[in-house]
Amino acid sequence: MVRRVYVINRRILGLVGLAVVLAAAGVVAWQLLWSGKNQAAFSQRNTPEITVSSIALEPKTVVRDLTYEGIVFPMNQLFKGKEFTAVVSFKNSSDKVLKEIPVQVVLSVEGKTPLTRSGKIKEIPPGGVVTLNFAKFSVLGDAKGKDVKAGLHQLQVKVLPNPAGGVELANEQAMMFFVDSKVK
Repeated sequence: MVRRVYVINRRILGLVGLAVVLAAAGVVAWQLLWSGKNQAAFSQRNTPEITVSSIALEPKTVVRDLTYEGIVFPMNQLFKGKEFTAVVSFKNSSDKVLKEIPVQVVLSVEGKTPLTRSGKIKEIPPGGVVTLNFAKFSVLGDAKGKDVKAGLHQLQVKVLPNPAGGVELANEQAMMFFVDSKVK
């Protein structure tokens, strides 16, 4: 009885495997990058018409290093008051005039009911910037030098879709800040 042994050179096997992987990657790249209808549909779905340019608090926050339970939180925004106004700038990143765009600001702290304020951008020209003030937010907690969870606030700004006004894609941005009355 004669046995046959087949020997496969690992180098040749590796080169064949690499060629198969590169061919598959080429086919995927061809479909994603050079197919005109897919590229147009992809860019239309993922480019928000309105973006949030900036979020600020009035009165102003101070940037500081904060320490809670021996853990240092470097370069955080610190707010010392009890009430603030959120000043938010929105930019039209499309090439059309957008009208009647609903926006929403939500303030939240872990374990508490969030506060919500709504507004509307009346009209914004292509490339234009509009600033809205969302007044009278009361802080939801105070770290009082001890509890990081009680003082860490999240302010989330949402641009809601309004297809009749030209906005099809929702967009949001958030900022975090601490409230601590004990920090000097």
